[in-house]
Amino acid sequence: MKNENIKICIISQGGSIHLKRALKYLAEAGYEVHLITEEPCGVEGIKEHFLNHCILNLPKLKLLARYIAYKWLLFRIKPQVLHIICIHPYNGIAALTGFHPLIITAWGADILPEQGALNSLLSRFILKQTITRADIVIGVSNEIKLLMDENKKTSTPSYLIKFGVDLEIYKPMPIKQKTDNDAVLFCPRAIAPIYNIDILIEAMPKVLSKNRNVKLVLKSYGKNDDEQYTKQLKERIKKYGIEDRVVIIEKWLSDKEFAELYNSSDIIISIPSSDGMPSSILEAMACGVPVIASDLPSMREIIHSGENGSLVPPRNVELLAENILLLLSNDKLSKQYIAKNLDFIEMEACLDGEMRKVEALYKQAIGQEKIRCAE
Repeated sequence: MKNENIKICIISQGGSIHLKRALKYLAEAGYEVHLITEEPCGVEGIKEHFLNHCILNLPKLKLLARYIAYKWLLFRIKPQVLHIICIHPYNGIAALTGFHPLIITAWGADILPEQGALNSLLSRFILKQTITRADIVIGVSNEIKLLMDENKKTSTPSYLIKFGVDLEIYKPMPIKQKTDNDAVLFCPRAIAPIYNIDILIEAMPKVLSKNRNVKLVLKSYGKNDDEQYTKQLKERIKKYGIEDRVVIIEKWLSDKEFAELYNSSDIIISIPSSDGMPSSILEAMACGVPVIASDLPSMREIIHSGENGSLVPPRNVELLAENILLLLSNDKLSKQYIAKNLDFIEMEACLDGEMRKVEALYKQAIGQEKIRCAE
């Protein structure tokens, strides 16, 4: 079956940069792709259906309103495959419509208990229903895949498929000569408690006591940041007298600008308390930058500490500072990490390779499951 004869409906967060890359790939591959979302994706060739335009004004019955909207939109679109990417309960409600074939992808915050995904009884119920009703389940890490396996039907196939890296954008590149001698530590995660940015701030005085030519760069993501937490961090930075050593980038960055920022950094640091398979780490690895990350199950899938990166307990200031200083002083170790990571990304985490796996599942679902449109 030719791609242009395949109609796919995806339910997800249109503003996600990771989703946009997947949608762009599918559009360029010739599929007819419909996206049900609450925020625009802006990807050329994608037909967007805004959920807020369809939801009835039932403030006390939000989930019922979503169910009705999903039922109506699926009836109108009549896709051959429904793919829910991020099985947050608001998205998972679509699984209750009974549409098949149904493919679901979990990416971390929607299923990891540490991130609050299972706080309420209703959330746990909808999550369970979403997983058990799926014809194919996908996890972006083995840890997430195993969580799916615990809840799915025994006969339902499950797969590990990462959000791949666009190697046309994220790659090593020549960087303009620095205007100073500062080594740059870049943390690409949002300024929120789960990402332990406070531990990075705590580590800075210890690093600077041994090497004054170090600068920490943080990235603000606006509404995804925690306002009170950000305020506390700024107060701590001032208290330590390191205002000139910490930079917070607040402007929006394109993929190209992110790639340039990775390339201009000496170390990428990501130390959350819980994580799925962060694309930011894979992107940094693809750009040829050594990584220090949290010692979590998902990170152990891609980083072997001391071989291709450094893993540290999420909230251990001393070990974080030690590993930063080690990498800054050991050029041979940094080059070892870089070489191994470039090979890993090309073999196991490039966008084209991962999306080809998704394509195969779409075609498998169409071939193995009789198409039943929502009635």
